[in-house]
Amino acid sequence: SFSLRKATQYKQQVSPMQVHAIRCEALWALTERAPYFVKIDIEERNYLCIDAIASLPRERLPQYVAWEMHEYAKDLDFPILDLELIGKLQALGYDKMKIAGNKGRGPTAAFDSGGRLPDDILDVETLRTDWVSTSVKLAAGIPCARCQDGDWWDFYMKLGEICHYKTLPQVAVDGG
Repeated sequence: SFSLRKATQYKQQVSPMQVHAIRCEALWALTERAPYFVKIDIEERNYLCIDAIASLPRERLPQYVAWEMHEYAKDLDFPILDLELIGKLQALGYDKMKIAGNKGRGPTAAFDSGGRLPDDILDVETLRTDWVSTSVKLAAGIPCARCQDGDWWDFYMKLGEICHYKTLPQVAVDGG
């Protein structure tokens, strides 16, 4: 973990280690087209990639973005930072979302989030695979993840359709 608080939650003695990292901006530069799906899980630093996504032009935005909830990042309580990220992505056009649980949903629960594509993910509130309007989710409020049998959640967001307006050929009308 990048957070001492999180690292010592279950183990009192921890030691720091150097880890080579690649910034998300460098990952986007590896391809000239938009990724289909970006799943982010960098232990309390997911917001860094969401910020990188927010700097992309519309045509380079991934169709789907998912990240693991933040509990300790920036010393903000859950779900403050995640609400900011949801709002940031909503402003970019991600108008549908789901919240995926990782615990308590049968033998495949821990794999529901990482082992399935976004359209197949069950939402923890609706228990369906249907996407929910981001505005509706935000208006209802993000429930307490850990209150749900100690669950931890992944947020999934789907980019809305881009409307391409074509210029219609002009037709001369004879009023004669």
